[in-house]
Amino acid sequence: MPQLLIFAPCEKVVISQDENNPTLIAVLSEMGATIAAGDTAEFPPNVFLPMRWAIFSMWHIGPNDSGKTFSQRLELLSPTKKQTLRNPDLEFSFDKPVQRNVIQLPGIPTHENGTWLLRLFITEKGKPFPEDPAATYPLNIKVVHASNSEPATHETATSH
Repeated sequence: MPQLLIFAPCEKVVISQDENNPTLIAVLSEMGATIAAGDTAEFPPNVFLPMRWAIFSMWHIGPNDSGKTFSQRLELLSPTKKQTLRNPDLEFSFDKPVQRNVIQLPGIPTHENGTWLLRLFITEKGKPFPEDPAATYPLNIKVVHASNSEPATHETATSH
Protein backbone atom coordinates (compact mmCIF):
# COMPACT_ATOMS: atom_id res chain seq x y z
CA MET A 1 0.00 0.00 0.00
CA PRO A 2 1.33 3.50 -0.79
CA GLN A 3 2.89 5.53 2.01
CA LEU A 4 1.26 8.91 2.74
CA LEU A 5 3.87 11.69 2.73
CA ILE A 6 1.68 14.83 2.98
CA PHE A 7 -2.00 15.50 3.66
CA ALA A 8 -2.98 19.16 4.07
CA PRO A 9 -5.75 21.62 3.26
CA CYS A 10 -4.49 24.90 1.83
CA GLU A 11 -5.63 27.97 -0.06
CA LYS A 12 -3.83 26.95 -3.24
CA VAL A 13 -1.39 24.43 -4.69
CA VAL A 14 1.16 25.67 -7.23
CA ILE A 15 3.36 23.28 -9.21
CA SER A 16 6.64 24.85 -10.32
CA GLN A 17 7.40 24.56 -14.03
CA ASP A 18 11.16 24.31 -13.49
CA GLU A 19 11.43 21.57 -10.86
CA ASN A 20 7.85 20.21 -11.03
CA ASN A 21 7.58 20.51 -7.23
CA PRO A 22 4.44 21.52 -5.34
CA THR A 23 4.12 24.64 -3.21
CA LEU A 24 1.27 24.77 -0.71
CA ILE A 25 0.08 28.33 -0.15
CA ALA A 26 -1.44 29.07 3.28
CA VAL A 27 -1.77 25.66 4.90
CA LEU A 28 -5.11 25.94 6.73
CA SER A 29 -5.97 25.32 10.34
CA GLU A 30 -8.88 27.79 10.44
CA MET A 31 -11.37 29.08 7.90
CA GLY A 32 -14.18 31.52 8.35
CA ALA A 33 -16.29 34.43 7.24
CA THR A 34 -18.73 37.05 8.44
CA ILE A 35 -21.97 37.12 6.47
CA ALA A 36 -25.29 38.92 6.63
CA ALA A 37 -27.74 37.06 8.83
CA GLY A 38 -30.91 37.80 6.89
CA ASP A 39 -34.08 36.55 8.59
CA THR A 40 -32.39 33.54 10.15
CA ALA A 41 -29.09 32.83 11.88
CA GLU A 42 -29.00 29.24 10.61
CA PHE A 43 -28.34 27.85 7.16
CA PRO A 44 -29.61 24.54 5.83
CA PRO A 45 -27.01 21.73 5.83
CA ASN A 46 -26.42 21.92 2.08
CA VAL A 47 -25.38 25.61 1.88
CA PHE A 48 -21.72 26.42 1.27
CA LEU A 49 -20.02 29.80 1.39
CA PRO A 50 -18.04 30.37 -1.82
CA MET A 51 -14.32 30.12 -1.15
CA ARG A 52 -11.85 28.21 -3.29
CA TRP A 53 -9.46 25.97 -1.40
CA ALA A 54 -7.63 22.73 -2.00
CA ILE A 55 -6.68 19.53 -0.27
CA PHE A 56 -3.27 18.16 -1.16
CA SER A 57 -2.09 14.60 -0.68
CA MET A 58 1.20 13.06 -1.74
CA TRP A 59 1.83 9.33 -1.80
CA HIS A 60 5.03 7.29 -2.19
CA ILE A 61 4.82 4.00 -4.09
CA GLY A 62 5.10 0.85 -1.96
CA PRO A 63 7.23 -2.17 -2.88
CA ASN A 64 4.25 -4.10 -4.35
CA ASP A 65 2.27 -1.16 -5.81
CA SER A 66 3.62 -1.04 -9.36
CA GLY A 67 0.90 -1.61 -11.95
CA LYS A 68 -1.95 -1.27 -9.41
CA THR A 69 -4.68 1.34 -9.37
CA PHE A 70 -5.74 2.92 -6.08
CA SER A 71 -8.82 4.84 -4.93
CA GLN A 72 -8.53 7.81 -2.61
CA ARG A 73 -11.57 9.03 -0.67
CA LEU A 74 -11.90 12.33 1.16
CA GLU A 75 -14.55 13.02 3.79
CA LEU A 76 -15.30 16.11 5.86
CA LEU A 77 -17.00 15.19 9.14
CA SER A 78 -18.97 17.87 11.01
CA PRO A 79 -18.15 18.76 14.65
CA THR A 80 -21.26 16.93 15.90
CA LYS A 81 -20.66 14.05 13.46
CA LYS A 82 -24.18 14.62 12.10
CA GLN A 83 -23.01 15.19 8.56
CA THR A 84 -20.26 13.79 6.43
CA LEU A 85 -19.44 15.49 3.16
CA ARG A 86 -17.74 13.16 0.72
CA ASN A 87 -15.79 14.09 -2.37
CA PRO A 88 -16.03 11.71 -5.36
CA ASP A 89 -13.41 8.97 -5.10
CA LEU A 90 -10.19 9.70 -6.98
CA GLU A 91 -8.45 6.86 -8.81
CA PHE A 92 -4.73 6.93 -9.49
CA SER A 93 -1.76 4.73 -10.33
CA PHE A 94 1.95 5.39 -10.14
CA ASP A 95 3.99 6.33 -13.20
CA LYS A 96 6.68 7.84 -10.92
CA PRO A 97 7.71 7.00 -7.33
CA VAL A 98 5.55 9.85 -5.98
CA GLN A 99 1.90 10.61 -6.79
CA ARG A 100 0.38 14.03 -6.01
CA ASN A 101 -3.39 14.50 -5.74
CA VAL A 102 -5.05 17.90 -5.54
CA ILE A 103 -8.76 18.19 -4.81
CA GLN A 104 -10.26 21.62 -5.44
CA LEU A 105 -13.20 22.62 -3.26
CA PRO A 106 -15.52 25.54 -4.10
CA GLY A 107 -16.73 26.47 -0.62
CA ILE A 108 -16.95 25.92 3.12
CA PRO A 109 -19.95 24.61 5.08
CA THR A 110 -21.97 27.34 6.83
CA HIS A 111 -24.31 25.42 9.10
CA GLU A 112 -22.06 24.18 11.90
CA ASN A 113 -19.17 26.00 13.56
CA GLY A 114 -16.36 24.14 15.26
CA THR A 115 -13.70 21.62 14.44
CA TRP A 116 -14.48 19.67 11.29
CA LEU A 117 -12.41 16.57 10.62
CA LEU A 118 -10.91 15.88 7.20
CA ARG A 119 -10.51 12.13 6.76
CA LEU A 120 -8.42 10.53 4.01
CA PHE A 121 -8.93 6.90 2.97
CA ILE A 122 -7.11 4.74 0.44
CA THR A 123 -7.68 1.29 -0.98
CA GLU A 124 -6.72 -0.73 -4.00
CA LYS A 125 -9.29 -0.28 -6.79
CA GLY A 126 -12.13 -2.78 -6.50
CA LYS A 127 -11.59 -3.42 -2.78
CA PRO A 128 -13.67 -1.88 0.01
CA PHE A 129 -12.36 1.16 1.85
CA PRO A 130 -11.10 0.49 5.38
CA GLU A 131 -13.04 1.82 8.36
CA ASP A 132 -9.99 3.63 9.71
CA PRO A 133 -8.66 6.56 7.68
CA ALA A 134 -5.05 6.72 6.47
CA ALA A 135 -4.93 10.25 7.95
CA THR A 136 -7.08 12.87 9.64
CA TYR A 137 -6.74 16.65 9.81
CA PRO A 138 -8.72 18.95 12.16
CA LEU A 139 -9.98 22.14 10.51
CA ASN A 140 -11.72 24.84 12.55
CA ILE A 141 -14.55 26.50 10.61
CA LYS A 142 -16.38 29.54 11.97
CA VAL A 143 -19.07 31.46 10.11
CA VAL A 144 -20.31 34.55 11.98
CA HIS A 145 -23.73 35.97 11.18
CA ALA A 146 -23.75 39.79 11.23
CA SER A 147 -26.86 41.85 11.95
CA ASN A 148 -28.89 43.03 8.96
CA SER A 149 -27.51 46.55 9.36
CA GLU A 150 -23.90 45.45 8.93
CA PRO A 151 -22.48 44.77 5.48
CA ALA A 152 -21.43 41.21 4.79
CA THR A 153 -17.68 40.70 4.61
CA HIS A 154 -15.66 37.72 3.57
CA GLU A 155 -12.62 36.99 5.68
CA THR A 156 -9.75 35.28 3.98
CA ALA A 157 -8.67 31.89 5.18
CA THR A 158 -6.04 32.01 7.88
CA SER A 159 -3.11 29.73 8.50
CA HIS A 160 -1.19 29.08 11.67
